[in-house]
Amino acid sequence: MEFGVRFLEPHAEDLQRCHFYGDQGKLDLVAEFGTPWQADEDSKIHIATPSGEPIATLDFPGVETTDKQGHGRIGYALIHDHAVYAIITKHAPIDLDEEDALPYFSIEVEGERWLALGERGNGRSPISKFVLCDNAPANLAVYADPLDVCDEAIGKIRRVTGDLDYDITFPEERFQEPMLISLALAFLIHQIP
Repeated sequence: MEFGVRFLEPHAEDLQRCHFYGDQGKLDLVAEFGTPWQADEDSKIHIATPSGEPIATLDFPGVETTDKQGHGRIGYALIHDHAVYAIITKHAPIDLDEEDALPYFSIEVEGERWLALGERGNGRSPISKFVLCDNAPANLAVYADPLDVCDEAIGKIRRVTGDLDYDITFPEERFQEPMLISLALAFLIHQIP
C-alpha cells in the first residue's frame, strides 16, 4: 500500500496540521495538533475524515520514562473506537554518544510488535527514511545496531520533496487500520529535529 502525507503551513507556532493521502492519491484523513478550540486536549493529535468526522486520537502524556538500561522513552496511545488500538513508543537512540543518532519507534498493534528504524541521508542531512520491520524483539539493548534486528524491511516512511512531505509504503492487508498507524508514525517522525 502506498500512502502520502503533507504537512500544512502552520498559522500559529504550536499548531500542526497534515493531510493523509491514500492509495489512489485521494485525501483520506486529516490530523491536527494545537488548535485553539482544543486547548483542553493539548496532549492529543486529532485524526478525522476530510469532512471533520472524528476517527481517532494519538494521546501522549509528555512524560519521559526510562527502560531497564536507563534509555529514555515516551509512550503514545492510538485511540480508535474508544479503545487503545496501538501503542507507539519513541525510544532514545541506543548510542547516545553519536551526534546524529536517531530515536527509534516500537509499535504494538493487533498482537504484533514492529520497529520503525531511522536512517539519515548523507550523514548530516535531514532524515531520509524510517524502515518498518516486523517480529521485533522486546529488548534491543543486545544489538550494536538496531538495523541488525531487521532481516528484511517490510515497509518504509521516506522524507520526500515536492507535493508531499512523506511517502509511505505499508504491507497490504496486515492490519485493520494501516492508514491510522502510518499517519501516527509520520506525525511523530516529523517532530524529530
